[in-house]
Amino acid sequence: MYSTFTKGIAATAIVFLLLSGCQPVAKLQNLSNTLIPLTPSTPVEILYITELPPTEAQYLGKLKIKDSGFSFNCSLPEVIELAKEEARAAGGNILLITKHRKPDGFSTCHRIEAEIYKLEKLTNVKMQASAGQDTTNKYTYTEVLPQFPGGDYELLKFINKNTQYPATAIKDRVQGIVVVSFVVSKTGKISDIEIKNSVRWDLDQEAIRLITIMPDWTPGYQNDKPVPVRYTVPLSFSIKPGLFQGKNKRKASN
Repeated sequence: MYSTFTKGIAATAIVFLLLSGCQPVAKLQNLSNTLIPLTPSTPVEILYITELPPTEAQYLGKLKIKDSGFSFNCSLPEVIELAKEEARAAGGNILLITKHRKPDGFSTCHRIEAEIYKLEKLTNVKMQASAGQDTTNKYTYTEVLPQFPGGDYELLKFINKNTQYPATAIKDRVQGIVVVSFVVSKTGKISDIEIKNSVRWDLDQEAIRLITIMPDWTPGYQNDKPVPVRYTVPLSFSIKPGLFQGKNKRKASN
């Protein structure tokens, strides 16, 4: 009798969870002490790491949304809506998505990390982003970002393995971060490589070479269709003492 009753309660609880779903967990970090929550109807603009927030926007803090361990309401649109709610609660109307992890063997949820900003006139951002495209019909942000095969970790491994630190830069002890922009096409191929932040010609050339030899990426998607996306990657060149002596092709830590 007791066993049947207990099983009934457990079954009811499971059915309730399946019907109602469990929200993923949102965690706010480094929030401003002077935050003023916004109303639920306040629009929140979504930008991605390939976009920069307006210079006049006020930085409020960071947001991280992860799997609660037993989550159902965690598709990308649902996670974005939760992120918007948390941004409004922190007084922000701009979310800059800095990291997006898709469901994998460890979680059935989409997980994101973002920075929260506040802008007095949000229309400035909408005019900048428009429909998510620039004048050359290449998207600067999308619902699903392009991805290197295997994700960010594999991208870092690729960079570390294939970087050849220029001998001229080692001789002159030149270090710095080269920011490279490129387009990931609808088929995942890379084109239109540009240097957005130059350090010196030799490091710039090595950064371009690295991007050129990359394998095809998984393309970005907008409205469930693959689209060309302009993507930006910062490449850090730093010299470790004694690591490069006696080599013509030298590797750098990134």
